[in-house]
Amino acid sequence: SDAICTYLLFQKLSKEVLEDPKHKQSFIYKMEKLCVAATRWMERNGIYIDREKVKELSTSGHKDLQTAILTLYSSLEAEMGRDVMPHHLKILMENFTIDDPDFPFSAQLDLAKRKASKDRPKITNSDGREVSEFYDVFSAQQLGGLLQELNVPGLKFTEASKQVDTSRAAMEELLKRTGGQFSYMNNIRKLREVNKALSTYLIPLWSDVTDRGTLHVNYNAHKVDTGRFSTPKSRVGAGGTSFFLQGVPAGYVKDRPECMLRLRECISCRPNSNGMPKFFVGIDYSGVELRISTNLSGEPLWKNEYFRCSDCGKEFDRGDGKGTPIAPPDFCPNCGSDKIGDLHSLTAINVYGEEAKGTKEWKSLRNLAKGANFALSYGGTGNAVMRSTGCSKQEGWRIKNQFDASYTVLKRWWNKTQGFARKNSYVLSAFGRKYPLPDITHEEKFWRSKAERNALNAPIQSTSADITKLAMGLIYKECKKRNWLDKCMMVVTMHDELCFEIDADILEEAVEMIDTVMSRNAGVLALKWPVPLTTDTEVGYNWTVPWHYNQMKHDGKWCEELAPYIKSKRVEYQAPEKKKTDIPQTGPTMDAGGVFKYPLGTPLSIGLMEKLAAALSYSQGTGDRVLRVQTQEGKLLAWPCGEVKVSQQVFLRAMGEAPVVSETAENAGDQNA
Repeated sequence: SDAICTYLLFQKLSKEVLEDPKHKQSFIYKMEKLCVAATRWMERNGIYIDREKVKELSTSGHKDLQTAILTLYSSLEAEMGRDVMPHHLKILMENFTIDDPDFPFSAQLDLAKRKASKDRPKITNSDGREVSEFYDVFSAQQLGGLLQELNVPGLKFTEASKQVDTSRAAMEELLKRTGGQFSYMNNIRKLREVNKALSTYLIPLWSDVTDRGTLHVNYNAHKVDTGRFSTPKSRVGAGGTSFFLQGVPAGYVKDRPECMLRLRECISCRPNSNGMPKFFVGIDYSGVELRISTNLSGEPLWKNEYFRCSDCGKEFDRGDGKGTPIAPPDFCPNCGSDKIGDLHSLTAINVYGEEAKGTKEWKSLRNLAKGANFALSYGGTGNAVMRSTGCSKQEGWRIKNQFDASYTVLKRWWNKTQGFARKNSYVLSAFGRKYPLPDITHEEKFWRSKAERNALNAPIQSTSADITKLAMGLIYKECKKRNWLDKCMMVVTMHDELCFEIDADILEEAVEMIDTVMSRNAGVLALKWPVPLTTDTEVGYNWTVPWHYNQMKHDGKWCEELAPYIKSKRVEYQAPEKKKTDIPQTGPTMDAGGVFKYPLGTPLSIGLMEKLAAALSYSQGTGDRVLRVQTQEGKLLAWPCGEVKVSQQVFLRAMGEAPVVSETAENAGDQNA
């Protein structure tokens, strides 16, 4: 009946929603339909879990938890002059099992409580107020009472229960404010973090895995107004999991317990099939939200920076302005730097002055500017800068004012977007997705200010979600067309990242295809953005993905695990100090007759043909060199339009390579170089 009712509602509503110009939701609807198949494919694939790694981290977490409990209550006893450990925790510590994932801390705690006496003797403090003699720090209410008896300054109380607020945010703020004044505060924090790692992550990773060794996350594509995926808990009996995928911290967040920081080691590749190893591949959009901000606002300083190396100043071709240009290389062919499109350095210079660059404080100033970029790009104030960077309130507002003065076009776009929101009570993504803002004219300042910030944040996050969903649908179609659904399996979508398990024999071709689909598909190119999207690819045997694919491709030096499966060994860029005699003779050459021969380093695939087509479209007519593209079998490709003339420099740049020419070519010269 659900399906029948849905169909009848579609007949009733589709014409108004999809055909009425005032709604303009046709593209969003088609994209969401396209993404449904990709999402179901991803959910059916599941996420393969390394059970031995889960057991190792579970044991480590239980050991840390035991140490944290004993350390905390020892420090509390020293502080308060009495033992405040509850009887059930003493029972637990005497019989604690650390190496059995089937008998986790939560189950052991429940058993210990049943064994312990239910009576809780009471005492009064020096003020005559009755307090508990013992405190269970795993109880929010008792933890609040403990902090009150300890007279910790600055406690906040919840509106509903009027009890001490012991939420993670409140405790973090309290810890930051009191600094190292109270040693037990750090112990409480560590204990709660380890307990969360076990209960929220490691227990589901162990108990919710299917007989196939996979975990099946429920991806909800429509719960969040921006269009981003959420991963709500789902019934384990129905093949779901309570594992909170979207909350898995990155490994570089160093203030978390080890068992939490290493969670990504548990998400792995399934065993070899047909003797062919699989690799775990994470591909994410590089700085996508700042690129979207630049494209939506048209801020010229940011646009220019995406085509400039901030280390050596080398500039790259920006295209003809009629469409999205080819992205500059990941690494500067002049100096080898990866600081192409470095908005954080640009903001640091605008905020702290040109003279700050090159000083010993430059790195820390750039990090402050990075925090400011993310705090301010989405409508934040000076207070947001203060929270993001840890600077004073006065400095936060100075940075905010300097930011606005430097990026005037971006500031005008903010004003225009908020004006549109006030008039229409919604904003739009670049693809037309509506984000409702009913509070944009609210009489109370708190709700109005929140809606004004969302008016700037939503178009960026919604556009990012649209781009990811569009890529997912197109990748599914491409994998299905190539009969790769079992060889290149999409397993995770996480914010701006897509993760795959890819068979080794198609690794290079698959990565090339996915990169092209994500960054230069027809839907994205139709926007004619001046700043192109780019991706970062990392590879490994699990989600830690330690091998940087883009870096290895640039260097031409592949790690021993990947080297046997990389067909193209040609180095993309030559370091400036290399002599021409060191340039591989397998690379592009030009004979005395002006014919530019370009040999393909990989087998001719659909992805490579798409890349060639884009490069031809970009470079045709830019020079007088006759282009000859040669396959690995030695055959020359023929063009339907006949002879094609290009500038070899422009063509190589369009193919994502630095210009590499022979001695003959250099002597001949190229007026278009």
